[in-house]
Amino acid sequence: MSLGLLLVFGHITVMTAAVVISYGPSLMFQLAARTGQVAPVRALSVPTALGLWIPILYVLGGILGLATAVNYGHNLLAPWLVIAYVLWTIAMINGAAIHAPYFRRIAAVAVKTTDGPLTGELMSLVADRRERIAAAVDYVIIVAILFDMVVKPFS
Repeated sequence: MSLGLLLVFGHITVMTAAVVISYGPSLMFQLAARTGQVAPVRALSVPTALGLWIPILYVLGGILGLATAVNYGHNLLAPWLVIAYVLWTIAMINGAAIHAPYFRRIAAVAVKTTDGPLTGELMSLVADRRERIAAAVDYVIIVAILFDMVVKPFS
């Protein structure tokens, strides 16, 4: 097996793990929020050890992607790679600037809220429109990155 294939495998595996760890719990949280009850929102908003792995996996996946491109002799400024860099950067900023603070705020309020229906501050936080928009942007980015990696547009 060649180094290139190992790098491609590593890149795909690490990026898949990053997507699963970052989007899986977020999707489950959104489903919990639809129940309108505090207990499931609290349970799925509490930070876990997995959360610490999200940026690590995305950065490692990016490094493996760059190593793969270098190994195969791709121009690192090829349009499809530049598109990937921009999309990856937007997703990382979204995660750090919107998603992480959102879930920290939700967890802080949910821990102090008694069980029962969502009310007041917790209901307002759960319904934050910025988070919903950021999540929608993220899903579009994931599809766009997959398209970009397979089709390699403008190249």
